[in-house]
Amino acid sequence: GLPMSPSRLARARVYAGLAALALSVVVLLHWLQGIEGRTAAQMGRNQARILRVCAQVAGDVQLPAEDATAEAKRLLDTLAEHNHVAARRRLSCLLYHQWLHAFGGVYADSIKRHQYVAAVGPLVAAYFESYIQIAQHKAVLLFHHISKSGGTDNCDRAFLNGCKGWSIGPDPARPRRIPMPAEPIPLYMKHGPNCNGYFLDDSVKWGEAAKPHMKPHPEAANYRNDCIQRAQHAQNAGVNVLGSENYLRLQNASHCPGVLLWETLRNPVDRVVSHWAYAGGTKMFGDCYRTKADGSAAFDLTYGTMPDIVGALDNYMVRSIAGVDAFYRPFGQVTQEDAQAAMRNLGVVDVLVVLGVDEEDGTLASLDTMLRIGLGFNRRRENFQSNSNSWGKSQLNATALDYFTRLSAWDIQVFEFAESLYRLDSMMYRIVAEYCQSPRTERKICAILREAEDIVPGQPPERSHDDPFHKFGKESRVREQAQTPFACGCGWVGSTETTSEINPFYAAIMDISDKQECPRKRYFA
Repeated sequence: GLPMSPSRLARARVYAGLAALALSVVVLLHWLQGIEGRTAAQMGRNQARILRVCAQVAGDVQLPAEDATAEAKRLLDTLAEHNHVAARRRLSCLLYHQWLHAFGGVYADSIKRHQYVAAVGPLVAAYFESYIQIAQHKAVLLFHHISKSGGTDNCDRAFLNGCKGWSIGPDPARPRRIPMPAEPIPLYMKHGPNCNGYFLDDSVKWGEAAKPHMKPHPEAANYRNDCIQRAQHAQNAGVNVLGSENYLRLQNASHCPGVLLWETLRNPVDRVVSHWAYAGGTKMFGDCYRTKADGSAAFDLTYGTMPDIVGALDNYMVRSIAGVDAFYRPFGQVTQEDAQAAMRNLGVVDVLVVLGVDEEDGTLASLDTMLRIGLGFNRRRENFQSNSNSWGKSQLNATALDYFTRLSAWDIQVFEFAESLYRLDSMMYRIVAEYCQSPRTERKICAILREAEDIVPGQPPERSHDDPFHKFGKESRVREQAQTPFACGCGWVGSTETTSEINPFYAAIMDISDKQECPRKRYFA
């Protein structure tokens, strides 16, 4: 045929481009619909899971609106140290049921959102104001975490917010040993590599997990296992934060008087893969394969690599939270009863943080909001590189990933339970944060939320043998440069004080008095 004229050729190209664009739009719409469908399906699964958890921890919450309001007021009237977590669970489940049914579950709708917050905001604000008063009269913050779950970041936050932790170094004048209860423990607190309570045997025990012969005798070092004695021992040492990176020590899954319990969790498969990589697993990846009888290769951690810490990779979340019996159970023998014990213990945690939870329905609060209200932390470090962002499951092949997933079966079950609790708590934090957005809302909790956040610039330098502060403890240098004081108390813990004694080590470095007026005391009256 004859060649096209330039004008006809140009029109043909335009039509072809429009057709391609139309096809791309259709493909994009189908893709977005698929995402929307998957998100809606996941949201539905999460809602069903949350309602099951509510039935488990809060009883019947399917009450008419008036009865639900009356029940919420009753809970607030009876709030006390021993029951405030259980009261929050029931209150949050009542609110969640109301959100799903009375407001149609469309929290993203701006009108319904405003109506909902206006209706329940005063109740939630009243709860948190009572909760803060309870937290202020605690003596010790206990931060329990499973290794490779962002614990380093959280310890740094604690130090930035006035918490005083124990460290056995670095100090050439002090031997690296654990003081016994009868010994005087000096008020000489440097920031160590983390906030673990070494003198209470709270450092990592990767090499002991899943080894029954290493389980401590029931009568050995009782002061390390009794919650009340531990808190008293910390107070005697001048410590108001204890970090624990092994198993949780609670009496009969009940609250521990004087202790505010904080737990941080991470997706268990991501965590175990990160832990394995941290311990050198990636360097010995090939050693983890053995040849089966049929000639195929199987991935197996018990073969050829890291046998000493393999227990720390076997349902380690359940082992750590359920307690001493589960922690020392042989490899591969964690039970359903252990998982249930872990869930019971999670049910009494004052501040539960679950990392990496997807925002689906507009009910999640930010981590900073949760820590500000739950712990009283209004200071954080900018650009801190958390271990929760380290080597993860996306970098594994299918065979190894399947192995780690099977190895985390009970952890996954407990994590789903914890995620539901976290979503319920986060909804409460989100409600009070939005309720306080109106400048006309004059409440103590709103004044706290409006307080300017103090962001400490910069990543702490990496650990250096020439640096007497090691990786942490840079707080004194930051405060010296800014000429601003330390926080009083440890977040809310101990924050009823109006004057505070500063660690003499820091006071000497900064050339300031070892006593100061507490800058946030107006909130503690």
